[in-house]
Amino acid sequence: MNFTPIISEPADGNRYGWRSDNGNYTGMLGELINNRAEMGFNSIFIKNYHTTDIAFTTAFDVDDVCLVVPKSKLKPEWQGIFLAFDETTWLLIFLTYLFCVAVWYWIKSVIYETFDHALLMLNVFQAFILAPLHQEPRYYSEKVVFLSILLFTLVISNSFQGSLVRLLTHPTYEPDINSLADLDESGLPIRSTANNLREMFETYDNTNVIYRNLYNKFVFTPDKSENILTRVSYRQDVAGIARKNIAIQSMKNYIDDDKVLLHIVPECPISYNLALMFKKQSLYIHVINDIILLLVQSGILNSYYITNTTGIIRVYNQHKHHQIFTIDNVYIAFIILMLGYTIALVAFGFEYGCFYIPSKLYPCGNKGTIEAKKKLAEKVKNVKKAKFKTKEENVYLPFIL
Repeated sequence: MNFTPIISEPADGNRYGWRSDNGNYTGMLGELINNRAEMGFNSIFIKNYHTTDIAFTTAFDVDDVCLVVPKSKLKPEWQGIFLAFDETTWLLIFLTYLFCVAVWYWIKSVIYETFDHALLMLNVFQAFILAPLHQEPRYYSEKVVFLSILLFTLVISNSFQGSLVRLLTHPTYEPDINSLADLDESGLPIRSTANNLREMFETYDNTNVIYRNLYNKFVFTPDKSENILTRVSYRQDVAGIARKNIAIQSMKNYIDDDKVLLHIVPECPISYNLALMFKKQSLYIHVINDIILLLVQSGILNSYYITNTTGIIRVYNQHKHHQIFTIDNVYIAFIILMLGYTIALVAFGFEYGCFYIPSKLYPCGNKGTIEAKKKLAEKVKNVKKAKFKTKEENVYLPFIL
């Protein structure tokens, strides 16, 4: 093109620019309108900038304007036990347990005169966790019920163990913000250093409640030194706005322990054609258009995006397939053990206070106590008879009694 470029940045620090409330133009847009620059080499959206003093080149790409939010956090390890099955499956397993207890209770009530009800529920639970019973079922009807429970539990327990191993080796995350409605419910403000991006949430009829709420949550940040994506990644208290391709490329800068810290909301509010911006009636615009068409037809632009985004997509989707279990993975087992011992200690205290101590004081229980009182009364009576055998001694009986 036979020219020497002089590259400069906008004095106010705005990369793209917009028309402010006082009518002045900022950023690259202001540089072109005020004749301080001939062309801008930042790809810019083809949209209404409220001026006729600029011109666009041929559009060379289309990009979505998306919202960038913090990546969801890892779910706690203790939730792995409950995440092995969904809510419906857990409910069916619990109802199956009650059904097995009811069937076995009915069989025992027909066969035996008396039996321990609590022990029956414990036996069914032992069968459900594949634990051995203390007493083998005596009748074939009981054995068939017990065998059916074992076969059912064998399938369920193997599925549970396999799912638990998968959850421990492939950590699961909390649900991501995957729609504008989710973002609205999250309460995160939308922070940006470009005030004109607020327009993406404007609607003509103003009946879209979600867009209206997001419009009201937009926060303009005049401090150009603030990196919005850094704040989204580490402080996790705001959402940012970025072009989708740029956001994907930026993700490689925000990775901590092989975990991407940013998440792009799939539902993007708006899309724009991209072009370069020139001063009105620029002499270079036709030459630049020819170069743009040549780059698009040769596939160089697409190749650039594919080369720079493939790596980050791989990191975004990768998992640790081989993981050594640490205390963080199995501490729930220790919690369950301590909880069981705590409940057992409470039950022991209850049994000790209500059964063991009274049995020591009254070895035969209530019935035995009554019989003991009768025996004691008989002994006293016999002693009295032995003392007053003679007629003379019986004279003193009224006084003694």
